[in-house]
Order: sequence, then structure tokens, then C-alpha cells
Amino acid sequence: MSGSGWSMSGWGLSMSGVGGAMSGWGLSMSAEGGAMSGWGLSMSAEGGAMSGWGLSMSAVGGAMSGWGLSMSAVGGAMSGWGLSMSAVGGAMSGWGLSMSAVGGAMSGWGLSMSGVGRSMSGWRLSMSAEGGAMSGWGLSMSAEGGAMSGWGLSMSAVGGAMSGWGLSMSAVGGAMSGWGLSMSAVGGAMSGEFSLKKRSACGDYALLSLFLDLE
Repeated sequence: MSGSGWSMSGWGLSMSGVGGAMSGWGLSMSAEGGAMSGWGLSMSAEGGAMSGWGLSMSAVGGAMSGWGLSMSAVGGAMSGWGLSMSAVGGAMSGWGLSMSAVGGAMSGWGLSMSGVGRSMSGWRLSMSAEGGAMSGWGLSMSAEGGAMSGWGLSMSAVGGAMSGWGLSMSAVGGAMSGWGLSMSAVGGAMSGEFSLKKRSACGDYALLSLFLDLE
């Protein structure tokens, strides 16, 4: 450890063990001017559920500019996942998350988000599961100036009643200008789709298409 005045400029720690659960890990940290500019942590274990993970973070001027986290486990349900985030000027500009599991219902999914200022400009979410009812679905959204300009959603399921459907919507200036919905079901009643569109500024909506096959 080293320090100048009242601020800690940096220190490091490492440990290794043989014959125990923890085979080794390390930790490092550095701080300049009372603000932590960055640190990292890594750990690995053999003979236990967690085989290894790592964590890193950096902060400039008291605001966290970005950090990342990754983890992997062998012999447990979660085989690995990762998380990353970045923030500029106290506002989160974007982050992403991914996860995968082997031997469990969820085989993997991912999430990403980006925002500038105080408004979220867009994000996306996707998920897939094997061995469960839901085989996969995705969701995307974008917003500009505090108003949601459009988003879409899709889903598919294998082994369940609903085989797939999709939904999309767009809004300008806080008013919904139009949206559409489509759905298909295998072994269920509804097999068709319909869509709505705004006809006038007073809020009237016209039914453009409607087809339902009721069994």
C-alpha cells in the first residue's frame, strides 16, 4: 500500500491455496485525489461450485465511467454470465448483460440498454430457453425526448399452446399513431391477426384487417 497525504494512490493483494476450496485470487485498487479511478478483482476456485470470476471498475471525478463483471461456474447450474456498464457525467449512457446456463431451463439471454442525458434512447432484450415452454422471445424499444417513438415484441413457444406472435407500436409526441398485432397458435383457438391505425387527430381508430379462425 502506498499513500501521499490523505489519499490512497494504490494497493494490491494476492492469495493462493492448495488443498482447499480457493486455489487463488487477486485484488488491485488505485485511487487518485480521493476518488477511486479504478480497481479489479479476480477469483478462481477448484473443487467448489465457482471455478472463477472477475470484476473491474473505473471511476473518474467521482462518477463511474464504466465497469464490467464476468462469472463462470462448473458443476453448478450457471455456467457463465457477464455484465458491463458505462456512465458519463452521472448519466448511464449504456450497459449490456448476458447470461447462459447449462443444465437449467434458461440456456441463455442478453440485455442491452443505452441512454443519453436523462432519456432512454433505446434498449433491446432477448431470451431463449430450452427444456421449458418458452423457446425464445425478443423485445426492442426506442425513446427520444421522453416520448416513446416505437417498440416491438416477438415471442415463440415450443411445447406450449402459443407457437408465436408479434407486436409493434409507434408513438410520436406522446400520441399513439398506430400499432399492429399478429398471433398464431398451434393447438389453440386463435390463428389470425389484426391491426389498428389512427384515422384522425381526435382519436378515431380504423380496423384495417381482422381474421380469426375459431376452432
